[in-house]
Amino acid sequence: MTGIGLTVLLAALLGRVAQLQLAPPVRLVAHLSPRQTQRPIASARGDILDRRDRLLATTEFGYRVFIDPVEFPADAAPAIRRLADALGSSAESLAARVRPSLEERRGRGVVGDPLPALFSPEGAEYQGPPQPPARPLRYVRVTDILPEGVVERVKALTVPASRERYVPGVHLELRSVRNYPAQTLVASIVGKVGADEGGLLGAERSHEGELEGENGSIRYIRDVMGRPLWMGPGSFIPAEPGGDLRLALDLEIQRMATEELQRGVEEADAAGGRLIVMDCLTGEILSMVDLLRDVPDAVPFPFEDTAPGSPRYDPDQSPRQRYIVVRPDPGRAVHPALGRNRCVEDVYEPGSTFKSFVWATITDLGRARPDEHFHTGGKVRMIGRRRVEDVHPKMDQTWREVLVNSSNIGMSMAVERISSDELRSSVLRLGFGRPTGLGLPGEASGIVTSRAGWKASTQTSVSFGNEIAVTPVQLARAYCVFARPGEMAGTLPRARLTALPHDDPDRGVVYRVFSAATAQLVRETERAVAAAMEAQLARLDKTATGWKYPMFGKSGTAKIPLGKPPRGKRSPAALRGYFHKQYCSSFIAGAPASDPRLVILVVIDDPGPQLVSKNVYYGSHVAGPVVRRLMDRALAYLGVSPTPVAVTQPAVVESGAD
Repeated sequence: MTGIGLTVLLAALLGRVAQLQLAPPVRLVAHLSPRQTQRPIASARGDILDRRDRLLATTEFGYRVFIDPVEFPADAAPAIRRLADALGSSAESLAARVRPSLEERRGRGVVGDPLPALFSPEGAEYQGPPQPPARPLRYVRVTDILPEGVVERVKALTVPASRERYVPGVHLELRSVRNYPAQTLVASIVGKVGADEGGLLGAERSHEGELEGENGSIRYIRDVMGRPLWMGPGSFIPAEPGGDLRLALDLEIQRMATEELQRGVEEADAAGGRLIVMDCLTGEILSMVDLLRDVPDAVPFPFEDTAPGSPRYDPDQSPRQRYIVVRPDPGRAVHPALGRNRCVEDVYEPGSTFKSFVWATITDLGRARPDEHFHTGGKVRMIGRRRVEDVHPKMDQTWREVLVNSSNIGMSMAVERISSDELRSSVLRLGFGRPTGLGLPGEASGIVTSRAGWKASTQTSVSFGNEIAVTPVQLARAYCVFARPGEMAGTLPRARLTALPHDDPDRGVVYRVFSAATAQLVRETERAVAAAMEAQLARLDKTATGWKYPMFGKSGTAKIPLGKPPRGKRSPAALRGYFHKQYCSSFIAGAPASDPRLVILVVIDDPGPQLVSKNVYYGSHVAGPVVRRLMDRALAYLGVSPTPVAVTQPAVVESGAD
């Protein structure tokens, strides 16, 4: 009888269990939770590497703490102190993070009165709880990723069996962390990820599809205490990591470039500087640097009021004042990756560096010969009512000397021999007026006057680099047409942010712009420009000699446009749209001259007033030395065999008043 009774009792017990599982009473349904749990398995985002596989960005995993205010103890003060001790932080700072959510609970009558005494800032009057939202907040993050030792201390607070230390509502979550070993050195190029761990800026954003992984998952049956019991077949789906991204950047060249540009900006007392190092054979960007420098004495420009009778700005009568010429970039102060990358986003007038392209266009069309003489007639040439000036007057120059001497007058004379369509088409074929397709967000198109708006004055202005706006990466890419070897000379490369695959069949060729003979002629002609800059540098700095690699190049100096005036204001007519005696000075070069490997462009924004007053603000003075020093360092690092440069006496380094 006893056995029968036990059997009946066991059967009844099993029946009751089955009833509770299959058809639980209504009053229990609200307290049930699914027996099967599915948890995501985070995937690792792909690494970003430089061309030599140095880490620029990588993903690690770590824990951070969040609290569930609904589960948090009603007596909040001891719990907060216990959590603060585990984190190694102050209870006051932790309280400041969690107070809003706990006060919302107080408004619901869940948390007691001690909150104001614990959490109110010293001397502040407690105003009472806020109006509770429609749904309670269940997630409040209170830390960033924790160190390993701290994680173990917090884990002890999350174990219910540890009664004396347990804090309900405290949880640890595993999160991926994006680390940037190169830090600020490449921040504007690599970018960063957002709170959702997706690409927010830079290469992180433009290559999101390559870098993003695919999360996995795991499903298991758990017991009433939430502990895993068993897994069925197919319950585990592994995470798929994202693909790695290999950039064309060389971290060591980037470091050298940053050092040299920083020195150049400081020595020029400039508002900033930009720099591009490009492999002229492949179009790969080996370095891209953008620096800003605080100029405390610069003030906003005083645009004129449009109201009748308002005073007019007269630069000759106004006190000499330095004005802010670089657009504010508040994001850069928050994080380097949040700033504008001015190498691709901000345009400037290239000045005489653009003469290389116009000179090549005229020569390639057969409208001028290198040894042909131009009667430039001295300092000034009048074209209607317009004055075209050269700083150093020359009565007669060959077409080759027009480029070497950077003669605005000579360029304005020769450009009249080609049509506006011929010049404009050449400018567009060089890649100006549209983004390079480098792959960085926010890349500017530059400014090329439309066919309808292209006038005779435009033709003249463009011949010496005015009335056109370019980005540094556009100009560096275009200059590669003169630096490519053999029959590739005269062809335009693709601009590449990513490293070129080894099996690329065309090595980056897009199309031909000039004949190989014309491109090589420009290269040979501009060796004299670089030699003159080097001789000038040696005269100013006796240690600046013994350069290892001969180079060819071109300097440029242009006034800085005022930009659009604020509403209700206008630009002073006396300035003709440009700041008075504030300039953008640049130098671009390729080397070694006999077999180029690199093209380097340096742009110095707004050299200081003292340099302007001494007439040593030109691109050859402030940007040329940066190019010269970096070219030697970078080529030596790349293992290029040196060819010593003989210092010669300078001709005219830069005579154009551009």
